[in-house]
Parts: sequence; C-alpha cells; structure tokens
Amino acid sequence: METFITQLFETPRKAPAATVYRAYEQECKKCNLTALSARVFYERIKERSGPNQTEAREGARAAYREQPWYWELQHDMPRHGRRPFEIVHIDHTELDIEVRSSSTGQLLGKPWVTFMMDAYSRRVLAAYLTFDPPSYRSVMMVLRICVQRFERFPQSIIVDGGKEFHSVYFESLLAQRSCTKRYRPWAQPHFGSVIERLFNTTNEQFLYMLLGNTQAAKRARLMTKAVDPRKHALWTLPDLYTYLVEYLYVIYDQNEHSSLGMSPPTGYAMRLYNGYRERVNRRETRKTGRNVTR
Repeated sequence: METFITQLFETPRKAPAATVYRAYEQECKKCNLTALSARVFYERIKERSGPNQTEAREGARAAYREQPWYWELQHDMPRHGRRPFEIVHIDHTELDIEVRSSSTGQLLGKPWVTFMMDAYSRRVLAAYLTFDPPSYRSVMMVLRICVQRFERFPQSIIVDGGKEFHSVYFESLLAQRSCTKRYRPWAQPHFGSVIERLFNTTNEQFLYMLLGNTQAAKRARLMTKAVDPRKHALWTLPDLYTYLVEYLYVIYDQNEHSSLGMSPPTGYAMRLYNGYRERVNRRETRKTGRNVTR
C-alpha cells in the first residue's frame, strides 16, 4: 500500500485515489495477496496529507500554503524587533490604477510604488511612486525619503530576492551606514506579511475609491466598455502621489492598527520614550549601583 501511494499517488500526474487503489487491488490479486479495504487505503492517504504530499503532487508553491509560519528572524529576537528602526521592510508593487499624462492626457498605464515600513510600529516611513519597474533607483529614493522625514537610518532591512537589492549602490550605502540586509525566503510572502498587508490595505482603503482603478480588468470576460478602467482614468502621476502620501503619512498613520491596539505614531513614540527611560536607568545604575526609575 505504501509503495502504491508514494509511487503512483504522490506524483505530479495527480492520479485520483480511486485509480491508484484499483491498481493496488489488481497487483494484490496477481501476487495472491489479500488487498486492504478502500477505506483503509484512503485513510492512509489522509494520514500522509500535508506539505510534503502537496509538494509531490502540486509543487512547492502549492505546498507553501500548508507550511507553518516561522515568525522569528533569530531565536533571540522578536519577530518585529524591539524598537523602531531596528527592522524595516522594503518592497514594490504595481498599483491597480490607470494613470494619464499630465501634459498630453495620453494613457500611460499603471505605476509602481515602493514602500518602506517599520516592522515594530507599523509606520510607513517612506513611499516612492514611479513608472519605472523596480530598480536600484527606487530603493535609493525610498531610503532618501526616509532620511529626509526622520533623519534616521534603519539598523536592518528585510528585502526579497529581487535583483535591485543586489546593486552596488545599495550594498555600498548599507555598508557605509552599518546596516544589515536580510533576505526573505524565495516565494514565501508570509515572511513579509507586514508590508504585504500594507499593499492590500492601500488598495482597499485608497485606490479602489478612485476612478480608473483596475478591479474590473481582473475579470476580463465580464468587463465591458462602460466599466473599462482605461475609459475612466483621469489621475496623473503627480496628483496620485500627492494624495497617496497624504493617505499613508496622515490618514493611515492616525488610524488604530489592529495588531498594535493603537495608532502607529503612538506605538512609535511610546517605545522611543521607554527606550530613553531605560538608557537613563542604566546610566544611573552604573553611577549609583542601584536601580533608579524616572
């Protein structure tokens, strides 16, 4: 039974369980053996179900949905760091909206946005909008915007395996600022769930409220000229960027985050204040030899 399950059922051919059982039953008859019942056969297949079986039949990406989540980057570090700017995520996505030229009115397509997000406080540190596909320029620009806004550079940056994160300019800047770069596992978005969730929230709360959003285009067979996003597109890149950063830096920033129980700026400020108190306490402890809390 185990041989037929592993060699016929758990293969990319994805043979039905009933077909595999019939082959197993016929082989038992040839060898003058008593075949186990179909119920036992199917129960054994069910017992073996899991990521390994799914990978054997459907591939690694299909099996990824069934794998457990591993949150911690290191065994001694919380999954989102201990303070703001300790762990930062950078990622790109193509926005679901059609954009026109501000000078000619010609349809230009969908722009790309690069987000930089603090994992601890969930604050959006920077956003950069462009028509260029992801490149080292987008990464350098979003870091520049972050330093302009907060006058700070992150301690570690989590990125995916994109080639833009392997550029000489990016590597040199991180080395100069003593910043650590960590890679998310390939094709495993759970490890970037903090920023992946931001993409979805931005679509639902901001982009899908604008004319020219491409929700209708996702179901091409049902789309008609009346709901074609290209017919309704009226936003230009500068105007879209202006309102996008207002949403991210003001509206999203002031709303209560479900995982924090408070707004991102509140969590950000509280941890900075607590960190200041901890430093003062350590300094006083070294001077006086006793624990002092202020």
